[in-house]
Amino acid sequence: MSCCGSQRASMRYDPRVDMRNANRWSAGRTELVFSGQGRLTVTGPVTGIEYQFIAGGSPLRVHPWDFRSLAAISGLTLAPRLASKVRR
Repeated sequence: MSCCGSQRASMRYDPRVDMRNANRWSAGRTELVFSGQGRLTVTGPVTGIEYQFIAGGSPLRVHPWDFRSLAAISGLTLAPRLASKVRR
């Protein structure tokens, strides 16, 4: 009899695969900036990718699967150039 746990483990997502193929990510709204102070490190809830934001730093591209969760964090906002496109 097979165990569902081992089947689940074999289907586990490997974020390193998407990091190697980052150019395949959606060109949609996936860049965030940190408006707080200091640094903020967040782990994407879906991909497990660790994102490191620096206050006043450049926009950081996040995986579309993690975007909604990260965008809900206080201090993380849509990158300015992308925000202007959304308002149109």
